[in-house]
Amino acid sequence: MGSYDSMTQKLLPLRLYDLSEGSVLDSELKAYAAGLDPLFDALGGMVSEAWIPTAESYGLSEREAFIDREKPDLTAAQRRALLLTAEQAHGDSATAAGFRQYLHDCGLENVNVSEYPTRQRLTISINDILSAEKKAAVREKIMRAIPAHLTVTVNYQNGSSESF
Repeated sequence: MGSYDSMTQKLLPLRLYDLSEGSVLDSELKAYAAGLDPLFDALGGMVSEAWIPTAESYGLSEREAFIDREKPDLTAAQRRALLLTAEQAHGDSATAAGFRQYLHDCGLENVNVSEYPTRQRLTISINDILSAEKKAAVREKIMRAIPAHLTVTVNYQNGSSESF
């Protein structure tokens, strides 16, 4: 139902207005509808893009950019699945497997996580080829996710490593 139909249905029971075809009020309602319908269409699109399960374009792109995991080459359904996985709280995130999944959700493909609980250490081996900017982003994500009492060593594919 468009704006015109909605407005006429609301005014018709009042019996106060002449809503016949060609009347002044009929023309005015059609003019309002011509302006309102595109706005409602745009708002409907925005609402659709606001939620991962219904997003098709910029809703997916913006969320992917936010988590630094842009995948424009995948289908919308695949992108939605990755975003839903990345944004859900993992019940097992306090384990090495859960942390490996977290890193995968952050955009890393080839990662190994080794934990040494008695020494309060975590070793992360990243075999993806990363730029300096991507390394800094990964470091930030790791620092946000790990408990403060752990010492973390990150070994990169090129042989470099860092501890924090």
